[in-house]
Amino acid sequence: MQRKCFFGTVIINENGKKEYIWQRVTIKKDDTGAKEALALAQEAMKRYREIDFECSDREQLELELQEIVYHTIIWNLISREVIVPLNRTRKKKKV
Repeated sequence: MQRKCFFGTVIINENGKKEYIWQRVTIKKDDTGAKEALALAQEAMKRYREIDFECSDREQLELELQEIVYHTIIWNLISREVIVPLNRTRKKKKV
């Protein structure tokens, strides 16, 4: 079973089944860092599907898995920041 990273909301519909509402991540045209991170994460996922876990070179396998995890985490952090910005300004309460 393949698991995917999910950003969004899970609801129970009227039939009692779970529905996954995906949160759309929009990258600005001039945000080259986010575009590059997305491309690297997509490439990492392709490489992950092709990994031979039975290979004899464990050191090479470990390095490749570290790189895949790194690119995936970077993309997840960037997409989370797009969905829920950490530097949001809060309205100050009037006294």
